[in-house]
Amino acid sequence: MKLRISFPDNFISEMTIDQKFVPCLCKISRDFEIEFRAPLQEAVGIVSEWDIKLINERAPAGMGGKYTYYADGEISIERISDDMYRILDLKMFYPASGWRPLIKDGDYAVPKEGLWEME
Repeated sequence: MKLRISFPDNFISEMTIDQKFVPCLCKISRDFEIEFRAPLQEAVGIVSEWDIKLINERAPAGMGGKYTYYADGEISIERISDDMYRILDLKMFYPASGWRPLIKDGDYAVPKEGLWEME
């Protein structure tokens, strides 16, 4: 998966990009958006090269509303070029079932057993 996003051009953005497991908000409808919110540099990006069937195997979809998926997450990225990043790690958090890894080390994570069971 790749993330196209324009961060403010400053030292704080550069430091954030270099961090692992940065807090974010994951929103999936027709598009897959990753949002960084305060206290981070605020920015919204669009994910490309994603497969909804593979995401469905790794995280529970919501019901109703604008977004099929709307969850707090953690992301690690690596710069490919200006405003383009490879997603190295991505997890979504669900209060009923905890962290659901989607991407690990640049590839889709192994689906967690018991996706539909409460922990």
